Amino acid sequence: MENESSLAEEARDQIEEMGKADILVGIPSFNNEKSIEHVVRAVQYGLAKYFPKFRSVVMNSDGGSTDKTREIVKETSIYPDLD
Repeated sequence: MENESSLAEEARDQIEEMGKADILVGIPSFNNEKSIEHVVRAVQYGLAKYFPKFRSVVMNSDGGSTDKTREIVKETSIYPDLD
């Protein structure tokens, strides 16, 4: 059986392009436009402060938000082209 993924092809390509990571932090969200910027910044700050020598990835797993959650994550992210 072939490996299957629920990720969009574009997301899979971006992950493959990144290569390996030492730390992956997943942030689940759904209509969290009022708080998501703080959460993403806190995670990025914590990774930079406590794990500066490790290659880390922050990934937002959005449940289909109808507000601006996803856009805010992209604007807040160090790597805005990643979803």
